[in-house]
Amino acid sequence: MTPPLLGLEQVTIGYGDLTVVHDVTLALRQGEFVSILGPSGCGKSTLLRAVAGFVPVKGGRISLNGEDVTRQPPEDRDIGIVFQNYALFPTMSVFENIAFGLRVAGTGSRDIRAKVDAIAEVAGILDQLPKRPAELSGGQQQRVAIARSLIMGTKVLLFDEPLSNLDAKVRQTMRREIRRLQAELGFTALFVTHDQDEALSMSDRIVVLNGGGLNRPAPPGRSIARRKPLLSATSSVPRTPCCQPARHGCSRNCTCKRVKVPMCDARI
Repeated sequence: MTPPLLGLEQVTIGYGDLTVVHDVTLALRQGEFVSILGPSGCGKSTLLRAVAGFVPVKGGRISLNGEDVTRQPPEDRDIGIVFQNYALFPTMSVFENIAFGLRVAGTGSRDIRAKVDAIAEVAGILDQLPKRPAELSGGQQQRVAIARSLIMGTKVLLFDEPLSNLDAKVRQTMRREIRRLQAELGFTALFVTHDQDEALSMSDRIVVLNGGGLNRPAPPGRSIARRKPLLSATSSVPRTPCCQPARHGCSRNCTCKRVKVPMCDARI
C-alpha cells in the first residue's frame, strides 16, 4: 500500500505533566486539503507546530512520504508553514522576502530571479516585488508568505489560522485564492481554523480537534442536517454578540456566526 504523503500516528504532545494533544492519528494524501477545526485552546496550533518540527512530541510518529521525521529538525522536513501574522521581514522587499530561503540555500542570482518571478506571477503579486511588506494590504502580505513557503519546492504546506487577521471581504477572496494556488501547484495542505464556514468552504476533509483529541473526519459536502454532529463539537460554548460588526459584515445586534468561542474573533 502506498504510504500517505503526511502521516500522524498516535501523536501525543505535552509540557511536563500536562498533555495538550493526545493520541492523534491522521493521514493526508498527495494534493489533499484537510482542515483541523476546533475552538481556541484545543491544541490545533500546537499540533501544527509539531508537524513542522517546532514542538517536540512525547509519543507517536510523524512521517513524510513514508519516512519517519519525528525527530528531524524543521529545516530537514521539506514542510512549509504560513503563520497567522505572516512573519515577513519588514526591512526587506517582497522580492527579498520570497527569495530568502533560496539565498540561504546558495541558489544563484539568475535562478533566484527566475523562480521568484514565476511564483510571484502565480500568486498575483508580480507587480508588488519592489515594495516592502508595510506597503501591502493584508491579503497581499498573505500571498507573499505563501509564495515564500512554496518557492522551495515544498510538497506540504501548513496554515496556522492564516486568514484571521483579515476583514470579512478579504477573507472570502483569500479562501478562493488559496484553493486556486493549491489546485494549480499541487501541494498538500493542512489548514488550522476555528471558523466552521472557512473549513467547510475550503476543505476536501475536515477533522475536529476538541480537548486535545480528534473527534471525527468528515467531508464538507454534506447537508446541514448531517453536518450538525460535526459542528457541535466546537459550538458547545455560547456565542457572544459580534464586537466589530462593520469589520465582520454583521448587523450590530447579531450573534457573530463566525465565532465558535466565547469572544469575537477580532479579540482572540
